[in-house]
Amino acid sequence: ASLPVEINQLTTLTTLHASNNNFQGTVPLPILTLPLLHTLSLSNNKIEDWWPDLNNKNNHFFTGLISLDLRANKLRKVGKSVGRMTSLRLLDLGNNSITEISSEIEKLTSLHTLNLDSNPLSVLPLELTKLTSIRRISASNISVFEENAENKEVKILSGDRVQ
Repeated sequence: ASLPVEINQLTTLTTLHASNNNFQGTVPLPILTLPLLHTLSLSNNKIEDWWPDLNNKNNHFFTGLISLDLRANKLRKVGKSVGRMTSLRLLDLGNNSITEISSEIEKLTSLHTLNLDSNPLSVLPLELTKLTSIRRISASNISVFEENAENKEVKILSGDRVQ
């Protein structure tokens, strides 16, 4: 399944729920060009890779995105481009295969809720402690953060959730 390229003509679209569509590979690229999109749900697909790490500083993709739901996909890592979503308040990445989170996540200064439940993470990046607006981090088997100054990560020790 795929989204038609013509979706990029919906320049006033603010909300897109495209869950359960059997999308595979990366987040469908036509979505990246929707300038007013603030809510995006792509849960329960087969997305394996984050969108491209875009280096063009003039590219404003997803800068107005407030809510992103990518739970129940096949994501393995959170790429550097996550740092471009500076307006994001809710990020749901639960039930994926994430083992790596880019340090760029520290740029999500508006983030209130982060769901990482049911991912095979063994450590969380120390950069999560820089999220000054965070109210809830949900991740299976986390109750205590332990800083490891050598590799700047936070170790998961035990428990259910950090809230």
